[in-house]
Amino acid sequence: MPKSPAPPISDHREGLSPTMTNLFDLPAELLALILAHLGPPDLTHISGANKAAYEAISQRWVWEEAVRHACRSAQVFESTFAPLSALDLVSLKQIAMKPTLLARKLSRGVGISPASEAVLQCDNGIGNFIGVCVVPGGRYILGITHREICIWDLGPPSSFVPSEIAGVTPRCTLELEEGLVNLGPIEAFPHGTDSIRFAVLTHHPRTGGAFNSCVRIRAVTR
Repeated sequence: MPKSPAPPISDHREGLSPTMTNLFDLPAELLALILAHLGPPDLTHISGANKAAYEAISQRWVWEEAVRHACRSAQVFESTFAPLSALDLVSLKQIAMKPTLLARKLSRGVGISPASEAVLQCDNGIGNFIGVCVVPGGRYILGITHREICIWDLGPPSSFVPSEIAGVTPRCTLELEEGLVNLGPIEAFPHGTDSIRFAVLTHHPRTGGAFNSCVRIRAVTR
């Protein structure tokens, strides 16, 4: 009797366009370099396409780049998560997806409750705060009094524990000789497709070293 024909073998690339199929035929190193330019949601989606994609995207450096991509896209201060070398692969993936997951949550109208609270004080307690600003990312906070600028480092977001940050003292304090300090809003306007937000402290000294104008925290886009 003639043998029955063997059942067709399922192709793991079924449904992929010819371009994508050819892409996965590239050497693993080159494939990883190409896929590293994708955003975190796309990386997560494509990693399930086949074994070649999964192995390429599972490399640690790919997700370090994904974190940087997420910070640039969401205008989050990259040092919020520094040092990246201290994070494992799972943490890198979670951080890279945070802006996307938060945006999805807000789009559904889901409220956000504070995970923790902290009481921030300057070392010498001069005056009351006239302005407080959270640097995008939530790790660094700037507090302004009439005579001081204080900077707090609360640590990476994953380390926020109420019992550990309550009453935390500033990491850096700048005392002013005279004049009123004004904290302007931190915002950066997009320039092309590559932008980054960060704070810059500027002042204008005159003879004798005193300030002849207010001190502002500004943002720059590049």
